[in-house]
Amino acid sequence: KSYLAVARFSIDFGEGNFWPDKVIRLLNDIAISSSYVDSERLLLASLVSRRNDIAHGEPLQVRSLGEYQGYEDVVFTVLYEVAILLDDALETSAYLK
Repeated sequence: KSYLAVARFSIDFGEGNFWPDKVIRLLNDIAISSSYVDSERLLLASLVSRRNDIAHGEPLQVRSLGEYQGYEDVVFTVLYEVAILLDDALETSAYLK
């Protein structure tokens, strides 16, 4: 297990994959908006599922590299949005309220 201590909080990342529900729960635990993750829940869940299939040796056909461009765009946007929200929360101490 891995943990992150933020001020007086200890966040348990648990084990396993970062399914959208897990990310949303973690964000909500530290009072950070999870609306963007929630809005992309299906695409993110599909990506984690595909990653699991590949990791466990399941055959997976990729029709084209472009098929994954949508996944890449959403993942980078989620990472960017969460980073901005985390930075704002740390700057304003919003997680303490």
